[in-house]
Amino acid sequence: MTTYTYSGFKVQYDALGNPSAFLGSSDISLVYNGTIPSLFVYLLNGTPVAGELPLVTEDTNTASDTILDGTSLNVNDFVNDEAGDEMRFGEVVWDDGLGNIYTSVVLSLYDAATATSYFFAIGGDALPPITSLSEFNTFLSSSVVSMGTAASPFGPGEDINPSTSNLASSTIDDLMQGGPGFNFFDGGTGADTIYGNAGDDDLYGGAGADLIFGGDNDDYVRGDTGNDTLDGGNGIDEVSYDGAGAAVNVNLVTGIATVGGTETDTLSGFENVRGSMFADSLTGDAGDNQFRSLGGNDTVDGGAGSDWVLYDRDSIYSLSTGVTVDLALGTATDGFGATDTLISIENARGSGYADTLNGSSGDNFIQGRAGDDVITAGAGNDTIEAGVGNDTIDGGTGTDLLDYNNDLPATGVAVTFTSATGGTAQDGLGGTDTFTGIEIIRGTGFGDTMTGSTGAVTFFGLDGDDSLGGGTGNDWLEGGLGNDTLYGGDGNDTLNGGAGADAFDGGAGIDTVSYQGSVGSLRVDLMFPGINTNLAAGDTFSSIENLIGSQGFDNLRGTTGANLIQGMANVDY
Repeated sequence: MTTYTYSGFKVQYDALGNPSAFLGSSDISLVYNGTIPSLFVYLLNGTPVAGELPLVTEDTNTASDTILDGTSLNVNDFVNDEAGDEMRFGEVVWDDGLGNIYTSVVLSLYDAATATSYFFAIGGDALPPITSLSEFNTFLSSSVVSMGTAASPFGPGEDINPSTSNLASSTIDDLMQGGPGFNFFDGGTGADTIYGNAGDDDLYGGAGADLIFGGDNDDYVRGDTGNDTLDGGNGIDEVSYDGAGAAVNVNLVTGIATVGGTETDTLSGFENVRGSMFADSLTGDAGDNQFRSLGGNDTVDGGAGSDWVLYDRDSIYSLSTGVTVDLALGTATDGFGATDTLISIENARGSGYADTLNGSSGDNFIQGRAGDDVITAGAGNDTIEAGVGNDTIDGGTGTDLLDYNNDLPATGVAVTFTSATGGTAQDGLGGTDTFTGIEIIRGTGFGDTMTGSTGAVTFFGLDGDDSLGGGTGNDWLEGGLGNDTLYGGDGNDTLNGGAGADAFDGGAGIDTVSYQGSVGSLRVDLMFPGINTNLAAGDTFSSIENLIGSQGFDNLRGTTGANLIQGMANVDY
C-alpha cells in the first residue's frame, strides 16, 4: 500500500459566496494498493470562465482510497454533483509583491454541505504561506494575476503522476521527479530517489537511505535519518541538519557528513550548510559558503572564499534575543546562549533583534537586519546593510559603503553628513541610523536625499528622483534612473546623472559631468543643453567645466571658458 499526501488549507464561505472564515491547514491523501498508473486524469467542459479556476466535469482517480483531513471520501463525487460540490483544477499566476511572478497548479474541492473550499498546490510553485482570512483575501485581491487552464504535464486529459507533483509525503521507496518550478518533496519512510530538476526546490528524504539530486537553481535539501547521498546540483544549494538528534560534522571539502558518529551522508554540490541544535563542526570549501550553525557551541571553518555566518532565521527555532559576533576575535554568542568559534569567516548577518556585530581587519560584509544594532566594521573596505531599527554604525578605517538598497524600504532615505565621514540617515523604514567612518552611500529605488559635509563622499541614488549634494571635498555623485538634481558644492566633483532629465550644478571648483557609463551615442552641449540627445536629453548644466562622453559616437561641446572634454571610445567630435 502506498500513500501520497498533499498539504494545503481550507476556507469557509458565507451565503453570498464571500470568504468568511479561515479554517486552517488541510491534507489530502491518495492511497494505492498496487501499480500507480497516474494520480488522476481530468477533463474540462468548454472554455473556462475568465478569472476562475476551471471547473472539472469528468475525472478518473485510480486511488483505492482518498482521505481528506482524516475522512475517507469519493473524490469523484465532487464532479457534476447535484448537491453543489465542485472540483476545480487549473493554473494560478500570482505576484509576491516584490516583483516575482509565480505559477501554481492548484486543485480545489468545494464541499457544499459545509460551504468549505480546500486548496492544494499539486504542481508548479508552492502557494504563499496563508494562515488567516485576511491573508487569503489579500492574496485573492492583490496577488493573483490570472487563473486558467493548466499547462502540461498537468493539462486536461494528461496522466498526472505523483512523481511530478508537489508531494507533502509518501510511504514507500519513492522515485520523485520535480517539474520546472518549485517542488516540495517528502520521501517519508523508505529508500527514496528524489530529483528536484529545475526550480528552487525543498527536498526531504525522510527515514531511510535516500538519494536526493537538487538539479538546477537554488535548493534546500534534508536527508534525515539513514546514510544518504545528497547532491545539490547547480545553483546555490543548502544542506540542512536542523532536525538531527545529535551533533553533526559536515565537511564540504571531503563531502562527508556524520550525525552523532553513527550515520554518514555523502555530499556534493552544496555551497551552504545548516547545522543542528547541538555542538557541530561545520567546514566549508574553497568557494563562498554560508553557515547557519543554530544551537550548541559550534565550530565553523569557512575555508577559502568569502564566507558567511547567518543568524537571521534563528527565530524560527525559538530564538528571542540578539547575537554578538566578532569576526576579529573569531567568536559569536548566539541567541540560544551558546558560543560559536569562527575560523576564516569574513561576513556576518545578524538576527531580528538588537545585535552587536564587529568586523575584522579584512573586507567584511555585515548585515544588521531588524533590531537596534551596533555595527563596528573595523579596518578594510567594508559593506554594511544596517536593516530595520535605529542602528549605530562605525565603518572604521578603509573605504566603507553603507547600503540601503537591499533593505526594501518603503520610501527613500535622507542622509546628512555632519562631518567628513559621519552623520545620520533616515533609513526609509522608520528608523534613524547614526554613522561614522562611512565614505560611500548607496540609496534606494525611491527618491533619496543625500548631503555631504567636509569630506569626499560618493553617493549612488539608484532609481527615483534623487537630490544629491556634495560638500567641500572632491565628491562623486551618481543619480541613476529618474530625474535627479546633483549639486557638487566645493571641491572638484564628478556628477553622473544616469537616465532621466537631470539638473547638474557643479558649485565651486573644477567640476565634471560624466556620461562614460552609457554605451549609446549622444550629443551634449554645455552652453545650449536644449539640443542634447539620447541619455543627455533634458539635462541642464550650471558651473560645469569639464565633460566626459559615452562609449558611443558623441558630439560634445563645452562653454566659452576653459574646458577639458574627453570623448572616451569611438570617433567623437
